[in-house]
Amino acid sequence: MSGGSRLANPQHLEILNRGRYIWNQWREDNAEVKPDLRASYLREAKLQEYDLRDCDLRGAVMLGAFMTDADLRGADLSYADLRFCDFAGAKMTGVRLQESKGITAEIRRRTKKRSGWAKRAVAAAMVLVLAAGSYWSLGDPESDPESPSLWERAQALWTSEAEASESDRAVEAPSVEDLLTQDIERRLGEVEFSGWRVDAVYRIEATLVVRTDKDHLDEAQYVPTLAATCGALAPAERSLLPDEIRVTDQAEEAGWSFASPENCRELIRTSPAVMRMAIAAETRLYRAPARP
Repeated sequence: MSGGSRLANPQHLEILNRGRYIWNQWREDNAEVKPDLRASYLREAKLQEYDLRDCDLRGAVMLGAFMTDADLRGADLSYADLRFCDFAGAKMTGVRLQESKGITAEIRRRTKKRSGWAKRAVAAAMVLVLAAGSYWSLGDPESDPESPSLWERAQALWTSEAEASESDRAVEAPSVEDLLTQDIERRLGEVEFSGWRVDAVYRIEATLVVRTDKDHLDEAQYVPTLAATCGALAPAERSLLPDEIRVTDQAEEAGWSFASPENCRELIRTSPAVMRMAIAAETRLYRAPARP
């Protein structure tokens, strides 16, 4: 991993862990210092409203971290694991995200998008250019009736800005549930089961469907597949868990449904015998509805 082999500065990490007030005060008193937090383990860290400007967070594990309203301007998050992070309201201009995990198109836009003030400044400057041009290179509206007025030109500029903004909003970033499902599919695709594999993972409302490549799915394939799915789900927040996990055959006509995904974290920590008993207690056979 480029730039991520060294560990964080222990002093910087210790100050970070002492809370937002102490960290932000330290940043204010030491404005010349660029905190070194490389390869830090900050999974599910509560970093709301932290001053993380220009921090070196390369290679940090920040899975599920809460960074609402944090100031991340100029920070280096290259190679970091940012899956399921909450960046709501965070300032992200100039953030570097080379090969970071879990970054949506919307987040990338926020690292580059000009602020509202910058847009207004550019628009104001263009209005001044238009005003000057109305007397020089852009022609004299009085001598050229076809030439648009200064007001019309300024209005066109603002309209184009608004349309561009609407276009940005029209591009929907994947939801956190979608990202979680994609991550589960990737993880299960890497598991080497004995004689079968997972073909696809997707959601139908609150049901997580795990499709195998088996023509007939029996208990010998269901239990290991469900256990692996629980292992992939374990890091997720409870609010993101499905209500049901359905493991099916390749045709999705038959399979098994597990009704307690909220118990996945505890399930994978038990012995194989206890796991089988717990799975059996919450499992029912699944049969697809007959096609008309």
